[in-house]
Amino acid sequence: MALKQWKKHMSVFVIVIFVLLPFPIKAENDNSLLAGYTLTIGASAKELVLNYYRSADDSDPAGIMTEGLHYTYLLRASSPYSLRENSRWGYYFETGFSNYSLSKQNVGEDTLDLGTSVSGTYWYVTPIGFYLYGPVPGEKKELSILTGIGVGLGYLRAKGSMMLTEDGSNLLHNVDKDEIDIAASILIEAYYGHWVSRIYGGGPYTESRQDAYSIVNFSWDVGYTFVF
Repeated sequence: MALKQWKKHMSVFVIVIFVLLPFPIKAENDNSLLAGYTLTIGASAKELVLNYYRSADDSDPAGIMTEGLHYTYLLRASSPYSLRENSRWGYYFETGFSNYSLSKQNVGEDTLDLGTSVSGTYWYVTPIGFYLYGPVPGEKKELSILTGIGVGLGYLRAKGSMMLTEDGSNLLHNVDKDEIDIAASILIEAYYGHWVSRIYGGGPYTESRQDAYSIVNFSWDVGYTFVF
């Protein structure tokens, strides 16, 4: 599916989700993860990827910048998760902000330093509609799973250069992007009581008449969640 079509379909999906959700309620149990703001502490495996597309109609990137997979501590704060009354549908807001500097590129199955680099800043705010499988997280020591997807607002500033290794041209491409556009997120969270394992991918996507960029933050988190 072309990126323009994907962008249109995702936007329609989120609009439908929020039209169907009436004013939300929280879980009755104050110990649940729907009862307030949360702070999760643990460990995380992360990878940040910047994709360049020659055209917004392209489904595959022409060049990819990354720093590869790395491991770090986890400290994540979240707004309350809201659940529709007598339903398993709900939503919350995912946010992200970071400066970055990428100096490696994907070349086939390898990640190599080709003497190129791209640095900048990104942020995004994404309302995520989710579906709950199992009991409300935190109420019982039982397995609960949330799956969610959403589209919101994002900003990307990127400056530097990359080799277009993915399309086989190996041309040097100058990167100079500073734009607000959309952002997308997708996740799956598995809870056992207040312990959580979370797989997440999301970030801003910008397009112009000439080309398109996306920056995606992939993470796998494991930690313990406190409710406030």
